[in-house]
Amino acid sequence: MGANQPLRENLVQRLRSTRLPENLQNAARERFGPAVADRLFRAPLVEAAVLVPIVDSTGGPELLLTKRRADLPDHPGQIAFPGGRADTTDADLKATALREAYEEVGLGPDGLQVIGYLPAQAVVTGYAVAPVVACVGARPALVLSPVEVDSVFFVPLEFLLDPANCRVNRRQLGDESFDMPEYHYGDHRIWGATAEIIASLLNIIK
Repeated sequence: MGANQPLRENLVQRLRSTRLPENLQNAARERFGPAVADRLFRAPLVEAAVLVPIVDSTGGPELLLTKRRADLPDHPGQIAFPGGRADTTDADLKATALREAYEEVGLGPDGLQVIGYLPAQAVVTGYAVAPVVACVGARPALVLSPVEVDSVFFVPLEFLLDPANCRVNRRQLGDESFDMPEYHYGDHRIWGATAEIIASLLNIIK
């Protein structure tokens, strides 16, 4: 991993004890608290997982992100990590994240190392998301799904770690309002659950 070895070792050490939540529904709702979560999410959440790929590029570690197609029924045109809803054939949510990453961008399990998990996220569109963190040795050769992915791009962790590049916005969810992080990288606006996942990763690094 070269110059990025200390960061990799730091993340591996800090994420070593993390596990997938036994109850993803409850873990995802913790962000809002029971009373607020009951008002925001009136039905069981659809369980899903995303892969958070940390790529060891020559200029420093980067996050791989996708831009979803604009004609998708869920989260059209938004910036996201590779991922999607759990399937009955998946052994667990880690398997969901790996399967979806391969289907969406052609990132296979042989080219990465899963190092841990970040706090679950509840999405107001009705999903409970388990973020699975993985290290990728170098910028991989990708094959994008023409059905789901418009494009991919890479954001340096150094950029995200600079507090000047994080905006905190007050967002209204139902009758409640919350402080939500947001990042702007080039023409890309990174917000919502994706930005929350990035913020939780940065907190571990810091």
